[in-house]
Amino acid sequence: MRSAPTSPKTAPLVKRDDKIVSTTPIERADYLQGIEIIRSIDYRDAGVVIGGAHGAYAERKDAPFVERIRTYNRDLRLVDDLTEVDDDMLKMAIFDFDGVSQRIVDDLSVLPSTAQVVISGEYWIDIMSAAGNKGKAVTDLQKALGVTPEQTVIFGDYLNDLEMMDRGTLSFAMENAHPTIKETARYIAPANTKYGVLSVLSMLLDV
Repeated sequence: MRSAPTSPKTAPLVKRDDKIVSTTPIERADYLQGIEIIRSIDYRDAGVVIGGAHGAYAERKDAPFVERIRTYNRDLRLVDDLTEVDDDMLKMAIFDFDGVSQRIVDDLSVLPSTAQVVISGEYWIDIMSAAGNKGKAVTDLQKALGVTPEQTVIFGDYLNDLEMMDRGTLSFAMENAHPTIKETARYIAPANTKYGVLSVLSMLLDV
């Protein structure tokens, strides 16, 4: 049985100036299976919001759930059937009012390896495609901008940044980064609590 990691690897949506560069949607079969599992959850006060390329969607309409979800999704659209929404579905976020339940995680563990189940907070479980990561996202953006790794600066601090650390010649790990990120990066920047990114960019741009 797969356990749910706490550090998501995916970057399902890449945008530039409000224009979509690339998406890594959930496989349709995985999405439908996930919806079926979530709908069957009657042992917790939980609901799901779907993050699509063009908006957020939910079919649970009671006020407490909608108010909580709108805090994070101002463009939330309430629908009758999530399986009929026409969009690239990038993330399924389950909100459990009582805190993340291991039983829900176990129920979702039957999803195939093409899907990634992630505990993303005290009340949240995310389901995303396992096909994407931040390295792919950076490569997609480089292609869209027409820039090379030599023209790219990378900053990282945790394991979900690992795949992108070699996509730029100037790769910086924050001083308070995970040890693996510090080993992978070419340079060390001040901690993010000390405005490390701004400090390095100011130095590089001589401002």
